[in-house]
Amino acid sequence: MTKHVNTQVRQWGVVIACTAAALVVPQVARAQSETPPPAQEGGADKPAADKSAEAGLVLPHPRFRERRFVLEPLAEIAPSLRDPVSGLTIGELVRLFNGEGHIGADVTVVSLKNWRRDEWFDETGVAWVNPSPNMRNMMAATVYPGVGAIEGTNISVGRGTDTPFEQLGAPWIDGQVLAAALNASALAGVRFYPVTFTPAAGAKLGGQACHGVFLIVTDRDRLRPVRVGLEIAAALWKLYPQQFKLEDAAALFGPRAMLEKIRAGADPTAIASSWAADEAAWRLTRAKYLLY
Repeated sequence: MTKHVNTQVRQWGVVIACTAAALVVPQVARAQSETPPPAQEGGADKPAADKSAEAGLVLPHPRFRERRFVLEPLAEIAPSLRDPVSGLTIGELVRLFNGEGHIGADVTVVSLKNWRRDEWFDETGVAWVNPSPNMRNMMAATVYPGVGAIEGTNISVGRGTDTPFEQLGAPWIDGQVLAAALNASALAGVRFYPVTFTPAAGAKLGGQACHGVFLIVTDRDRLRPVRVGLEIAAALWKLYPQQFKLEDAAALFGPRAMLEKIRAGADPTAIASSWAADEAAWRLTRAKYLLY
């Protein structure tokens, strides 16, 4: 699919779990797209002859969403898979990294047929297959970019239950209070109700009764999941500043400047509004790389 891709690409947005973000149709992709040409030997990260002597190994790699070993297999088996942060398919991401990173690689992307950019998975007629053990349905996939972004903190997002990512909680949360605070924000497309759940042994907070909220998506087209994650993080910090470890959200949710605004008590609406200029610039940047 792509040749000589390397680590000169910039980091665009938040580090995400690409394999858990399969919001579209890998099965359709396999059936309807041609097999991309084989890649050359020698990875994107380093030339084949480079025997790295780095002392440490960090998993996942903080820029793995830009790496050939992630992008190339995904582009082959799921060319319509979209990164929920950038809104681009994997092939489009490769084109963007190549262009904006001034890499100059010889990139060929085989476009998918019979797929629309605005198409939800359940509009394709294809049966759901879990792209990840904890991504079990469309509702979980829909809210994942926001709920998953704060998973690194000291709350459970429902792993080890039947509804991961659709609920979140911790032993120190009052579910009724949190639900009331979140519903008062009147976020578009979502409601919250109190819930208590106990993750299975081996999961985060396993065996402990976690009180929190269950998310009900009322209008997925109006829902802005990252905005939901911001509201949840702000509410938890406001209600439980002694217990909630906001700083642990930096790895996935960051940047730290935004977390400092939350810590200072800034209105989440104002924080989200401050993203507008960057979002507009991003849309202009990505426009020339769109295939669909």
